[in-house]
Amino acid sequence: MKAGEPFTIETQLVGLDDKRMHLFHRMLHGKTGELVATNEIMQLHVDQKAQKVTPMRPEIYEALSAVWSVHKKLKTPAELGRVMSVAKKDKKKPKKISKY
Repeated sequence: MKAGEPFTIETQLVGLDDKRMHLFHRMLHGKTGELVATNEIMQLHVDQKAQKVTPMRPEIYEALSAVWSVHKKLKTPAELGRVMSVAKKDKKKPKKISKY
């Protein structure tokens, strides 16, 4: 793809919880529809005053949940990485993991 050529960006929400949003982007050539780039992002909701990751405000989480209810039915992108994900929370205490 050359500078100045038209393009389209598609965004798919591929994971969500009250503190994280996992996004996948596709960049398509505007005329041919050819896939030219992908981008995967895990975004954290950070309270700048508290300087830590915190749950989103209810109205933000509700709006994103509405998008998630549709996007979770979409086909998982073939290019999606295997390392990044929003893991389901387990109510049990986490097991201690030995470094060695």
